[in-house]
Amino acid sequence: MILKKFILLVFLLMLVKNEVLADSSIDVLLDEGKDYFEGTNGKERDYAKALELFLVAAKQGSPLADARIAYMYQTGTGANQDYTEAFKWNLKAANNGELQAQYNLALMYKDGLGTEKSDTNAFKWFKQAALQGDVSAQVNLGLMYQNGEGVDKNVDKAFFWYKSAAAQNDFMAFYYMGTFYEEGISVKKDEKLAFEYYRKAALLEYGIGQYELARCYEYGIGTDKNMSKAIEWYGKAAKRGSDEAIEKLKELEIK
Repeated sequence: MILKKFILLVFLLMLVKNEVLADSSIDVLLDEGKDYFEGTNGKERDYAKALELFLVAAKQGSPLADARIAYMYQTGTGANQDYTEAFKWNLKAANNGELQAQYNLALMYKDGLGTEKSDTNAFKWFKQAALQGDVSAQVNLGLMYQNGEGVDKNVDKAFFWYKSAAAQNDFMAFYYMGTFYEEGISVKKDEKLAFEYYRKAALLEYGIGQYELARCYEYGIGTDKNMSKAIEWYGKAAKRGSDEAIEKLKELEIK
């Protein structure tokens, strides 16, 4: 009986040791692949070598390797751009909980890249990534709730996800929070809060946020009217490519 227990213990220890060695091997492959991909730690940039190493790691069951392979195919970095291959690898990684793959998979479903366009599936994967804390996924999830894309329209849930992203200092989330407070969507209308959120978006160099901040200064929305500041922020927004800001400056005869 004692011998049987000893044999079982040795067997279990061997399993644990093999598992640790496998994990260690995967980490080495991922690190070395990353070095070749980026040309760091004494390695010359070699995308083909990076892809080769990631493929070996993927074969050993690494979701992160799957996601990196997907990225290379999706962007055409070190491989011929192939959305079908990118979708396949993203799906595999996403199903194994890889955050970036979940977000990229949602984008592929949203735009119909490598697969049939599906707002329902885009929503599903944005939500998975959002629940893991991905700020871009949270903003996109808010948009889908706000517009009723892939899910029933629900402005309260849209606000919840914009607020979650805003807590992570996201410039787009600040902008959408500003619109909700200015228009009284899902919350009590509060122009001062709208102004503050637009200001936060503007300070993070978001052109649309800069335009909205300028508009607040021009018309006294949530703040005192101040044409000099309005012109200043219209100018910043124009430099960011805002057509509305460019037209506004022409209207105000600012050259």
